[in-house]
Amino acid sequence: QETGKVVLEIDQQEVVLDREDIEVRLQAKPGWAAAQGKQCVVVLNTELTPELIREGLGKDLNRIIGDMRKKYQCKFTDRIRLVLVGDHVEVDQMLLEQQASIMQAALITELLRQPLDGVVLETIELGNYQMQLGIQIIGT
Repeated sequence: QETGKVVLEIDQQEVVLDREDIEVRLQAKPGWAAAQGKQCVVVLNTELTPELIREGLGKDLNRIIGDMRKKYQCKFTDRIRLVLVGDHVEVDQMLLEQQASIMQAALITELLRQPLDGVVLETIELGNYQMQLGIQIIGT
């Protein structure tokens, strides 16, 4: 890279290769992603651990709740009751880990896991899971 060429000795003969003769490629191993620039190489582990998957489920649920709040024209300060119906071990584990932060972010006063009279449930895709979700506006 410094001189723009490589000098090799093959069978006691000098062979000069320049940038047009050499192509250097970076290829990441399976489970990794890599990119290189002039000054550096960045390598990332792309393996999805169960923890990362659950973190993604939580972020996806936050987005879905936000979309539903907009759909029902909730005010920014409106508190809601959330109904989330569906029996999936990964979702249950995600809620154990992230329920408090999800409730705080979306102003949820109560999270129910069974249908509630008067709350319309919509089918949602949460990661690879189908769930039923509904909100009830409680007020500010």
